[in-house]
Amino acid sequence: MKKIQIFISIFIILFGLFTPAFHAQAQNPNGGLCYSRQTKTVNTNYSSVQDCENRDKEFKAYRWNGTSCVRPDGSISPIDKEGCDAATAGKFGYYWVPDKPAETLTPVETTLKIDPSYHFLEPLPGCKEGTEGCENGKLVTFNPGGEGKFGQYLNFAITLFIGLCAVAAVVMLVIAGIEYSSSELISTKAAAIERIKGAIFGLVLALTSWTILYTVNPDLLNSDVEVGRVTLELIMQEFKVNASVTPDGFEYYPTTATINFKGNSCSVPPDQNNPCHPSQLTGSCFANNAEDFSKICMQESRGNAVKSGSDLLNNGKGPSYSAGIWQINLTVHTVKDPSTGQVLDCPSAFTGRCGRDKSGKTTLNGPKIGNCSVSIKSGKEGLYNKCMSAVMNPKSNREAACKAMSENKRPPFGPWITSAKKCGVVK
Repeated sequence: MKKIQIFISIFIILFGLFTPAFHAQAQNPNGGLCYSRQTKTVNTNYSSVQDCENRDKEFKAYRWNGTSCVRPDGSISPIDKEGCDAATAGKFGYYWVPDKPAETLTPVETTLKIDPSYHFLEPLPGCKEGTEGCENGKLVTFNPGGEGKFGQYLNFAITLFIGLCAVAAVVMLVIAGIEYSSSELISTKAAAIERIKGAIFGLVLALTSWTILYTVNPDLLNSDVEVGRVTLELIMQEFKVNASVTPDGFEYYPTTATINFKGNSCSVPPDQNNPCHPSQLTGSCFANNAEDFSKICMQESRGNAVKSGSDLLNNGKGPSYSAGIWQINLTVHTVKDPSTGQVLDCPSAFTGRCGRDKSGKTTLNGPKIGNCSVSIKSGKEGLYNKCMSAVMNPKSNREAACKAMSENKRPPFGPWITSAKKCGVVK
């Protein structure tokens, strides 16, 4: 290895010494240079075109008088007849070479087009034909913009990485072979053998991993992380809730109600015809805080006149005891019959109150929150059905809600303080 390092060092030094690093030529400030006709070299004694031309005219004025060469001023030149005749013929002397004049740049209007693609200094092999920027199996350009481009680049990088592993393994094998053959030490030969084993193992590991994944499922090698656009379509659907039969054997809630879900809970509904819309709350006890109560109403029922599915009698085995847009508790509150104007004494139809009795003891129990141990009194099934039908009327329900507000001691949201907290209108 030391011999190889010495050879490499000598090569670097020789390459640096014999490689021309710079080539520069100074430009004459006088606009040109005076060259000799005989030697073709620059004569710096004549730095202007006038001096150079005058000196050239003197050479052409040389004359041979039969014995010597006479200059224009009458002095004798030491050159012989052949040289004197050459000077007269213009073979000697000087000529002026002007510098190349600077080009005048004419402004041209151009439209700047920005190329978003990255151009590789050297094309990378391994790309698939048809891929953007791939020419003759080599990736020439790559555009990082657009959807899925990052995943495409990773897919290409995996293939390129395996190729680099193969090249690195070959290089390591060559180095290990030179190390093994150039040393007589047993320890060095052992280290070279270990290097060969490591190079072969690394190459086999990379190829085997890729082969296994591709055999199991080629998509495992697809690192495209593009997530498609998802479009959600909300379908408004109407259905009817029919009367049910309790385990006690009687029918309750004989009317039908149309459910038309509009808007989200804890938000003002977009439809002004929705019973929970602020415009529907004007002229009632909710007018001062119409928007807040609109959100609470949406939390309770979304403006749908429906019975509760969680507030059930008989410990969850009986019918509902709360219903309507404000989910009025019939075991506690009276309701006005919208058809006759009669106030129905709904609490008298039950064996107790759902919530807390007069002593403060809770009557809520069962498998769900809101289920109540109270039941309908025998013979009061008709009154229950009337109350349930009346509370489904939005106007009667709203009047019962205002009455409940006036009787509650927790202003400003009264019995709906829990919903008010869920909607963030109160903390």
